[in-house]
Amino acid sequence: MKNLATPAASSTANTSLDVSVLAALIGETDPVLLRELLSVFQRSATAIARELLAAGAAGDMTQVHHFAHKLKSPARSSGALALGDCCAALELASKLGDAAALTTLLAEFATEMTAVEQALAQFISTAP
Repeated sequence: MKNLATPAASSTANTSLDVSVLAALIGETDPVLLRELLSVFQRSATAIARELLAAGAAGDMTQVHHFAHKLKSPARSSGALALGDCCAALELASKLGDAAALTTLLAEFATEMTAVEQALAQFISTAP
């Protein structure tokens, strides 16, 4: 069985967000537009992460699966690739009912989400 507890290593703020992924996806490098789109992602991701962590704390694997799935694609599209990978691992662990892996992955998710939030805040505050 695949080791669910280590899908992605924690990243620093510098590697947690690759804005070029979003720029390539939309075909646009305008920093104002990127800042606007990443601001929307920041608000949405923060709300979803809060729900995901609450579901994890309650041991509700169905809701962990739901919120991890909901965040996975937007994270990847926005350039938060490690966060998206962590969401994919959370989806799998919750689907398999692997409580031990889920505990480890939730901690990794919280760490990665914090790094992404910091990277987003830095980009949004410094973009023109």
